[in-house]
Amino acid sequence: MVKHICQIIGYFESNNHAYYMKRCILKNFSNDKYKFHLFIQSNMKYIYTKNYLENDNNVSYFNNNADLASLIKPMDYLILCVDLEHWFNCLYNFNPNNMYYITHGITNPSVNIDILKKNFCNWIKCKINLCIVCNQQYKIISQLKKNVFKLQSIPQFDLATLNQQERKNSILIVDAGDLNLSKSLEPIMNDYRNNIFKAIHLYFPNIKVFYKPWTNQSTLPSYPNKIYIPSHDLTYNYFFCDTIICFHFGTTFLEALLTDHKVILVSFDFLKNLSSEQSGCPQERLKCFITFDNKKYPNLLIAHDFPTFIKHINTVKTKPNYFETEDYLRDKNQYIKDSIGEYVPNIGKQLIDIIEKNELPNSQPINQKK
Repeated sequence: MVKHICQIIGYFESNNHAYYMKRCILKNFSNDKYKFHLFIQSNMKYIYTKNYLENDNNVSYFNNNADLASLIKPMDYLILCVDLEHWFNCLYNFNPNNMYYITHGITNPSVNIDILKKNFCNWIKCKINLCIVCNQQYKIISQLKKNVFKLQSIPQFDLATLNQQERKNSILIVDAGDLNLSKSLEPIMNDYRNNIFKAIHLYFPNIKVFYKPWTNQSTLPSYPNKIYIPSHDLTYNYFFCDTIICFHFGTTFLEALLTDHKVILVSFDFLKNLSSEQSGCPQERLKCFITFDNKKYPNLLIAHDFPTFIKHINTVKTKPNYFETEDYLRDKNQYIKDSIGEYVPNIGKQLIDIIEKNELPNSQPINQKK
């Protein structure tokens, strides 16, 4: 008998209609034993295009609790992504043992575990199964919750790594990490951004620079060949750029390493010296985005100040083979290993393996110690 698995994409009772939810859609992994369904909240119809990741006749839309209740009634398993806060009531009536939540981002492996535990309180409290790719998250949560499983991929990794585009001589800048800094710091941060754009234009005056701001940076002046990426556009659509510069730590940094780009991480140290009142951001959260262990990965290009950024952008320009050197590759591969372990594509197969092992008598979550 064929078993039915559905992925539910939606922000449920909240009003966030985020286009980036598209990156969380799973590839259709239907086979002789399992039928995959994709259910999308109606106010997010526009994130899906016909045949996206081989999803077509398996796609349905829901408007409300009654619609979703009808759709999930014949389902054997539910898969959720991103939103663990605003469920429709019908989900509370589904067997939690057959619900799987794919966690989303990567926690900085350089950050002390103790300051992160409270960030995951909702994950720890929930009764459903958690599927986690991040080593640091898995290490924390598996100590406090039984039904936690280790993935070797998440949907956006597969999207980035399996659909690579032909590389062009261009630069992508991603303002990754929602720091929620106080408005008083905006002029300072914009000065840093402007200096970086000036340096890039100096070293690469004739190539296109694509900029994806976290929020609308209306005060940033225009520079030649600088192109703003609309907030609704996926970052991965611009992975044709051969160089990626990330402001602050975020999942994009790891994704850029996984896809063998030339990568610079910009994380200025001056933020470390600010109190929570000065920055507008709790210090433990700030550390998640600006901390990086340079001593452990000395050959990755990490800029904690502007002179170091100049040094790194010069490396990109004058040493095109730097990113193929043994020392760089060793540090890059070690960082990937420390962050997620070994990357393994085909998340659908991994989910089926977890489901089947979870249903064995006396089963225990994969990779979890007794």
